[in-house]
Amino acid sequence: MITSIIFGLVTFTLVICRKVTYQECVSLFELVDSDDTEKLNKFLKNTNHFNSKSMNLVGCKRDGFNPWHVAVDGGPLPLIQLLIDACDNESLQSVDSLKYNAIHFAARTGRPDLLEVLLLCGVDANAIAGDSCTALAIAATNGHAKFV
Repeated sequence: MITSIIFGLVTFTLVICRKVTYQECVSLFELVDSDDTEKLNKFLKNTNHFNSKSMNLVGCKRDGFNPWHVAVDGGPLPLIQLLIDACDNESLQSVDSLKYNAIHFAARTGRPDLLEVLLLCGVDANAIAGDSCTALAIAATNGHAKFV
């Protein structure tokens, strides 16, 4: 939920974040697994998360990953963009069970289009994973160093 408060000539915008419910979590995994951008779009609109920057995925896990991690690990860019527009910053910066963030996934898969989008939305490019790897090291290991 986005709320604007006006104090004199200054307007402050507050974004009230909400953790997804168990059922929302299950639905998000199904939608992300299916790469169905249209259905994800409808889901976000029905749950008031569309373009809200209010959806918190941190507690929504399956095998150490949340739906954001699954999406950036091979999902189509329009689906990823929907999640960027819906998720709060904590979710976008979140790490998996090995402390990999979205930049690490992009480096591993060799997707410069995804890397550019992630950098523009503020995902930490200098994050160090639990195995002490940077995105550059991961890209090099997977033959994608030129794109990082």
